[in-house]
Amino acid sequence: MRKYFSEEELCILDKLAYSSLSLYKLKDCVKLPLTTLWRYINLFIDKGYIIHAKRGSYVLTPLGALVLYLSENDKYTKSALSYFSSIFGENAKDFIDTLIKISQKYKICILEVIREDLTNFMPYLVYELLTGEKLPAIVTEFIINKAKNLPFISSEGCKVLVIQTANGKRILVGRCKIKGSVSNDYCEHIEKMYKKIKLPLLLLYFFFKIKIFYSNTYFLA
Repeated sequence: MRKYFSEEELCILDKLAYSSLSLYKLKDCVKLPLTTLWRYINLFIDKGYIIHAKRGSYVLTPLGALVLYLSENDKYTKSALSYFSSIFGENAKDFIDTLIKISQKYKICILEVIREDLTNFMPYLVYELLTGEKLPAIVTEFIINKAKNLPFISSEGCKVLVIQTANGKRILVGRCKIKGSVSNDYCEHIEKMYKKIKLPLLLLYFFFKIKIFYSNTYFLA
């Protein structure tokens, strides 16, 4: 994955951060020769930064917005946050900053890991929880809503993932009807919820540790 992008490339992605545009409308915005723009468009589609939508328009992807965010240019960072805010709301910055922080911690290229879907980063988020770290509410909600294969328990208005550790049981991640979004938290009803578990969740730790090891083999920054 390339680490540096030209001003022309960032400008194209920036124009698509606010709305989808056709090739000719995009040409009017960026003031580039059509052949040059067409070359960039095909490159961006190949890399997963944009997609070709219906009626000939082009749409920015989360990966493309992340390229803008990582540019360290205030203008493009603002555009990226506007894009992510339309998905995650006012706490979008917390979400993206958390992903970047974790990618730096494990020395991975976040663009390579995410590729076409933000959920590709899920193993790193869950592994971070398994190491005992707490995550922002916006990130825990993302895990709850998107990690379909994790054995969440729904009980009395709560949706939680309970895990047994050497230090006792805890809610790894969940939505509590009293506390809201929680991670690595304790609840007085945890014993009752734990009895409903049908999977030895301690194995999750080893599963994600192995997955991250092999991911690092290919996705070193």
